[in-house]
Amino acid sequence: MASGKKGEELAADVEDGFPGSILLYTILKHMHTGGLDALFADEVFEKAEFGAALQKAIGDENAAQLQAIFKIQLFFHESGFPRGTVDGEEISGIERIFDRLYDCDIIGEEAFALWKEDTEDETEGKMKAITQTSEWLQWLESAGSDDGEEEE
Repeated sequence: MASGKKGEELAADVEDGFPGSILLYTILKHMHTGGLDALFADEVFEKAEFGAALQKAIGDENAAQLQAIFKIQLFFHESGFPRGTVDGEEISGIERIFDRLYDCDIIGEEAFALWKEDTEDETEGKMKAITQTSEWLQWLESAGSDDGEEEE
């Protein structure tokens, strides 16, 4: 972030094996310094911004994606679970980030389901995170069910 690199240029600098959860946490902290508008911006997780680097660092493995979700949970716990406005509607910050990471193909449906069901991890803020994302998680579950029906 200090380098000013974004998109594929930033992704090229991400070393193989670098924990994607750490990169995501760092991006969230960096964006939060610009206020909620910066954190909630549509383009933050697009490939041209930070999405390409996150996709490379987090990858397709559920375990790595799950660790990234725990880092999001920790970030929002530490930040007091801020809320903001998107398209004139008040929304929880964690729900907004979950939605953007899902829409930008950085974290998949299965990883969110694993996070929701996890009872082992001790990262702070789980209950509040679940409460603030329950409607979104229900939507995701039903969207996944709809996809499965279309394939048959």
